[in-house]
Amino acid sequence: MMPENDYGFRPVNTVRTFGEILAHVAGANYVFCAAAKGEPSPHAEAAFEKTATTRAQIIKVLAESVAYCDAVYASLDDKRAGEIVDLPFEMGKGARALPLMINSGHVQEHYGNLVTYFRVKGMVPPSSQPAK
Repeated sequence: MMPENDYGFRPVNTVRTFGEILAHVAGANYVFCAAAKGEPSPHAEAAFEKTATTRAQIIKVLAESVAYCDAVYASLDDKRAGEIVDLPFEMGKGARALPLMINSGHVQEHYGNLVTYFRVKGMVPPSSQPAK
C-alpha cells in the first residue's frame, strides 16, 4: 500500500524509516527462523537495512524471508517443537518453538510501528480496512 516515495518516511528523526523497518524485519526473520531450523542464519539481522533501499528490493527480501520462515514453521511438529536449540542473540538454549514465537511477536511489534506510519500519512492500515 505504501507508495515508493514514502518508503523513506519516518515520523521523527530518531526512528527507522518505513522501508528500514520492513528491511529490519526481513533480516530478523532469518535470524529467528534459522535458530528454529538449527542452522546459522543465512543473513544478519541488519543485512538489508542499508542494502535494500527501494520499495521493490525491500518487498523482495521481505517476501524471501517470509518464505524461508514459512518452511521452518511448516516443518515443526509436536516432537520437534520441544527439542532444544541454540537461541539467537545470545539468549542461551530453548525449545525449537521459542524463536518462532519470538519471531511472531517481533513481526507484530513492528506492524504496530507501521500502523502509526500509515495513520500519520492519512492511510488506513491493512488490518483496519473493511473486509472485501
